[in-house]
Amino acid sequence: MPKHFAIVSLLALAGLCNFPQPAQSQALAPYTIQLDEERLEQQGFFLFRSAIEAFQRGAYSLDQASIQVQLASRIAPDNPQILAALGELYKRQQNYDEALTALQQAQILDPDNAAIFFEIGTVYLRQERYRQAAIALEEGLGITPNVFGALFDLGNAYFKLERYEQAIANYEKAAEVQDDLWFAINNIGLVLYERNDATQNDTEEAIRAWEEAIAMTEGKEAEPLLALAVAQFKAGQETTGLDQGIRALQLNSAYADLEFLRENLWGDRLLADTQVFLSQPLIQSTLAQLR
Repeated sequence: MPKHFAIVSLLALAGLCNFPQPAQSQALAPYTIQLDEERLEQQGFFLFRSAIEAFQRGAYSLDQASIQVQLASRIAPDNPQILAALGELYKRQQNYDEALTALQQAQILDPDNAAIFFEIGTVYLRQERYRQAAIALEEGLGITPNVFGALFDLGNAYFKLERYEQAIANYEKAAEVQDDLWFAINNIGLVLYERNDATQNDTEEAIRAWEEAIAMTEGKEAEPLLALAVAQFKAGQETTGLDQGIRALQLNSAYADLEFLRENLWGDRLLADTQVFLSQPLIQSTLAQLR
């Protein structure tokens, strides 16, 4: 990849600006500045590393870190580590197009780095470009398999693509890789409750998945509690469902927001049942007390 440096700022950063200046009466003789590319690469990496370290210890804001890493990428534009970090920072800023540009450049320079593919997949997920997300995540897992976060994200991508069996398979793999990954088990319940050919048996299996997730978290996570409550209420276990729902909302009342639930991959069927559940007087009085 060709390098295009901004000479003035680059010389200042590289410490190469102290060359002798001609006197005013002298004619300007042509000369060529010999740039030490290895030294510039080191300078770029130093800027990058210092920015990340400052960000991690809270000395830099996200914006400050992004500006310095962006500068580092201009000094050392062929360093995939710097470009990947820049992509990650852009992603945190929700500048997804810029994040993809940086990450794709990093991927070209380091095509065997699975982590870069995983980051690209995550950005595509944030953009709701689920097919591209699945492709990127599959490529990364082809290089480094059994990465639980990538398997979970791939399950999410397939869930949104309504490829339910593949979603469940990847959630199950994620849970095998990290056996305390309760949210993979939780999402298996979401898929089972939602899939197009959902049957009574699917609903029962979804309930079992949420019960397993609750056991894994010792009942300290609101999401599986509320999902189970809604399913129980829908199945006619109204008292049990309402009790579970109150527990869930007392843990985290944000789960009473349907849009929040949608962002957490709750599907249309579960959302419709949740809307009915949340309208119950006992739930409404609970929410009023929590506000």
